[in-house]
Amino acid sequence: PGGRVGAVSDGARAATPARTAGASAVGEDDRPVVAVFRERLLLYSEPYILAQAESLTRHRSHYVGLTRVPNGLALPAERTHVLADAHARAERVLDLARLVPARAAHRRGASGGWLGRVAARAFVEFGHAPALVRELRRLHPAVLHAHLGVSGALALPLARRLDVPFVVTFHGYDASATDAALARGPRRTRIYLRRRAALQRGVTRAIAVSELDQRTTRRA
Repeated sequence: PGGRVGAVSDGARAATPARTAGASAVGEDDRPVVAVFRERLLLYSEPYILAQAESLTRHRSHYVGLTRVPNGLALPAERTHVLADAHARAERVLDLARLVPARAAHRRGASGGWLGRVAARAFVEFGHAPALVRELRRLHPAVLHAHLGVSGALALPLARRLDVPFVVTFHGYDASATDAALARGPRRTRIYLRRRAALQRGVTRAIAVSELDQRTTRRA
């Protein structure tokens, strides 16, 4: 890729002390912000993302996503920023004005209402999310860190708009999957395939969690 590729061993990860999500530290508010991106926050199968983000000592992690996973991992509310949530107030206004059919108004879950889903789709397809960009700019993030190459491809327009260093960590299939497999996958993997060359040019640093991922990421 255009950025540097490094590998992180399992031993190094295991040796990293983890803090409880939401735990405070002296001077925490003064630490630079790392905006941790995953389009859906956050699957129960992804505790490694939370553990890595909460182990930081010189930075504080804020979690950034498009939607929430129903019954997903608990994240610190004051450090979680979800695109769908930014449209909740507008949805309530529309509901009160009876501009939204009753079935649509009540068909909400952790992933947000209809307006939030439209906003998430617009971001996936076009990288357009002004409300999320405004919210993140108020944090003055020092770096944007996306986990998995698919999320990195989705977050690339966000990194450009924020104009901050952009780090992507590859965890497995995102580095080793063939182009044919990616093309057969869901919409987000096809977008990853389409944006992969731009991601290689735009990333500041790519991190591979194993030597195999490191080799395949360099070849991609």
